Amino acid sequence: MEEFAISVFGTPAAMGLSVLALLSALLLIAAAHDLRGHRIPNILILCGALLAIALHTILPRGDGFLSLLPGALGPWGALKGLLIGLVVLLPLYLLRGLSAGDVKLMAMTGAFLGSPEIWWAIFSTFLAGGVLVLAAALRPGVAAQTLKNLRIMLASAMLRTASGGAVSIPAPPSATRLPYGLAIAGGTIVCMIYRAVQLNMI
Repeated sequence: MEEFAISVFGTPAAMGLSVLALLSALLLIAAAHDLRGHRIPNILILCGALLAIALHTILPRGDGFLSLLPGALGPWGALKGLLIGLVVLLPLYLLRGLSAGDVKLMAMTGAFLGSPEIWWAIFSTFLAGGVLVLAAALRPGVAAQTLKNLRIMLASAMLRTASGGAVSIPAPPSATRLPYGLAIAGGTIVCMIYRAVQLNMI
């Protein structure tokens, strides 16, 4: 398999960059779906995660596709990255800050990048998410709706406390729905480019 990989890719760096280009394509497709329909297809994430595990299993070994020694981490290395991507974003899903698709997309990204590179991608995603939130808040009417929602939630909490939980106010309409898949794609791709330059892969 190593001879085959060398004949196809030429160098370990070229192999790593090819895998990262594949991940970038999957992330851009997911972001496009999120922008258009506010949903990331499960089949895209599942196929991407399985493909990542397969690549880490069959390609020549190294320290990860984004490293000084580009190569596969083995199936357990891919699964470790997947679990890190899943676990780190899971609390935000439980707090209803992200959709399940966003969490699964980061898990798929982790399967490709492995550890420790997934931590760089998560950090970059949070930065990109902050920019996305700021941009959304500046849209006309969004900031006003957000403040109104906060007032309604505070009033509901006070009523529940005063009545012992017997009274509640219906949940207010969402100010805006953020396509966080865009933040995951943008943050991860920028991070990969930066890291690849830093590691002299490109």
